[in-house]
Amino acid sequence: MVLESALAAPDGGGASLALRPDVWIALDDRVTLGLTSSGAARGRLVPDHGVCVHGCVDRLGGVALDARVALGASPWRGVVALHARRLAPTPVALELGVQRRWERGRITAQTAPRLELGLTRRDLDNDEVVHVPLTLSVMVTRRISAGLSSGMRGELTDAFFDTATLPSYLTVTFGAAQWQLDLRVGTDDARAARPVPTMTLGVAAAFGGDGAADSYQ
Repeated sequence: MVLESALAAPDGGGASLALRPDVWIALDDRVTLGLTSSGAARGRLVPDHGVCVHGCVDRLGGVALDARVALGASPWRGVVALHARRLAPTPVALELGVQRRWERGRITAQTAPRLELGLTRRDLDNDEVVHVPLTLSVMVTRRISAGLSSGMRGELTDAFFDTATLPSYLTVTFGAAQWQLDLRVGTDDARAARPVPTMTLGVAAAFGGDGAADSYQ
């Protein structure tokens, strides 16, 4: 289970605050299902998701049904999701991708490239999108790690590299096997003329599993 709070300051105006819960259930060693609203589940900060506490555009933001599936003996995992980017109106996208994590000593790298296919309300810019995130982190102590996340996300067109956004944020994580505290500071588009600064604070806890970390990626 994950509970994430998000503080954003759009357009230099007043800050908004939202709560974004995730619930993950491991069916077995191969399949994990989730009902998610956090930025971590989407691989970016998504300041417009969750249940609004103060100052948001929508009272209820985006939510998704997620599935992560082991791909045989491969170190990659398959990622499938139905993602409602807003609830009213409701543009829904199908997300298909893979996920992998590498570890060497104190250094960890992970990526989860995915293709987002707009299914409903394509008139609301719910088009085909490619998102390729990358995170590098270092274990500072046995319980504390620090990392940098970035990548590219944009519409699947010939102008992808010209128009893609650049989600970028710093992460500090404190935790143990069954729980994790996660602070992220950055923006969903470092290339924007006026990036929206966003800070999220997440708490993840695992019940009856091996750990919380895999749920909060």
